[in-house]
Amino acid sequence: MIRLQSYSRRLLCLLPLLLGALLAGCGDNSDNNPGNGSGGPKFGSAPTVTSTTPADAAKDVPVQGDITASFSRAMDDRSINNTTFTLTAPGAVAVAGAVTLDAANKTATFKPTSALADNTLFTATLTTGAKDSGGVALSSNHAWTFTTETARPTVTSTTPADGATDVPTNRKITARFSKKMAAKSLDQTTFTLTAPGQVAVAANVAFDVTTNTATLTPTAALNSATLF
Repeated sequence: MIRLQSYSRRLLCLLPLLLGALLAGCGDNSDNNPGNGSGGPKFGSAPTVTSTTPADAAKDVPVQGDITASFSRAMDDRSINNTTFTLTAPGAVAVAGAVTLDAANKTATFKPTSALADNTLFTATLTTGAKDSGGVALSSNHAWTFTTETARPTVTSTTPADGATDVPTNRKITARFSKKMAAKSLDQTTFTLTAPGQVAVAANVAFDVTTNTATLTPTAALNSATLF
């Protein structure tokens, strides 16, 4: 009985030491604690791609237009670039373009430097190098494909008509297309009006998606008896 009491006292004395060791083992670990600034692994659910433009497997996509991807949370703009957001043509041929991130809308945009080839299957990819603002990466590469339109659009009619004379100096200039256009591709750089000597005429450009018509409106009346 005396010996049993002695063991009990010793066990009670050792219990605080055992609890202290256990708590120390479960405490902060500079190699594994997220957000400790040590560069260790980050814990938490991975961000996801919630939508893309064009959508996966889309067809008849205009050859001029941006490729976008929206995320489930704010992303680190340093991780969204030409190495983590790519566009490739058949044969894994890289398409040149600029990549930007709209942090407020959690949307990454790939803007090709030139019009895409028509009737071609393209693959857009976001790699696991893309991370959210907390440093958590996509759990896996996210890829989607789309096919561009089979034929390039054409201008079906213009106002004034080609070679027209006695055109009013306050007349708007319009061009109608054979198919739906990317509205953002119609602006002062793609629809222009010039006076003799290739002098650019200041104007505003608008596009009506219902009629597939672009309208150029000069900011001032045109010079009379002048070839534009």
